[in-house]
Amino acid sequence: MSRLVVNQEVIESVLIDEAFQRIKAQAEQNLRVSCCEMDDQFYQQAEEEVVDGILIAQEADRRFSTFPEEVLKERLQETMQSYRDHGATWEFLESQMEMLREECIANLRMESLTEEVSREAKVWTEEDIRSYYESHLDDYRQTSETHALHLMKEIRNHESPEGLYREMVLLRKRFLQGESFEETAPNETEHPDGEFDLGWLPLTEANSVVESILFSLEEGEVGPVFFHDAAFHLFKVIGKEAGELADFDEIKDEIKDRMETERQLNALKFLAKELRQKATIERKGKS
Repeated sequence: MSRLVVNQEVIESVLIDEAFQRIKAQAEQNLRVSCCEMDDQFYQQAEEEVVDGILIAQEADRRFSTFPEEVLKERLQETMQSYRDHGATWEFLESQMEMLREECIANLRMESLTEEVSREAKVWTEEDIRSYYESHLDDYRQTSETHALHLMKEIRNHESPEGLYREMVLLRKRFLQGESFEETAPNETEHPDGEFDLGWLPLTEANSVVESILFSLEEGEVGPVFFHDAAFHLFKVIGKEAGELADFDEIKDEIKDRMETERQLNALKFLAKELRQKATIERKGKS
């Protein structure tokens, strides 16, 4: 398998694989669909992202090769204390001192580079912050909730999955024709506790099979029959509530910080674009 080489530095394939999985998962969460047909596009995006990261790290190494020992010592103490706060022992930290030192140097280099390429600080006005807030309202809305009824049948209780599926399809048809889900579900469900009213549920994992179906339903709608965890399921939504919007005045400092972070990231992306023009990027090995 071929590997990307950036200015003679070989990129480990695991870095690209991790970026690919993250990019794909994010796309599926946003679209609420499986995106296997877009794998090639996601993989190319992952490669570009990793190459940009390598180029930026190389530039940081070039511009900031050393730091005063007192600066490094202070950062090393802060890093060790952070690990201690998360349960690491002094013995473990002593054994990893060289690794921790390299971590501190890498972080200092990236911070210095970020500061240098985005040194012209932007003064964000109240109008700027409010405009950003209004164009990203979904990001500042609390988790939406759905009140759902649930009917399930387990495969192990039936002779064949195909027969059980047909039975569930017929049940759904009866509900669509007007039969009461509320009255029928308690008698038909095979939930171990006989539970059929799930109450109000928050959206926590939009990329899960269950939640992607459940939260796509409108109030009063009976969803499709679907298979999950060795059982067939039906949902009916009997209530929906959109999450409340966070008050602008309470989060405007948070929004300002996010805007500044995005400004710095955009400056680094612009730098990566410039570095690509003079970089040597090649594939080596068998494809």
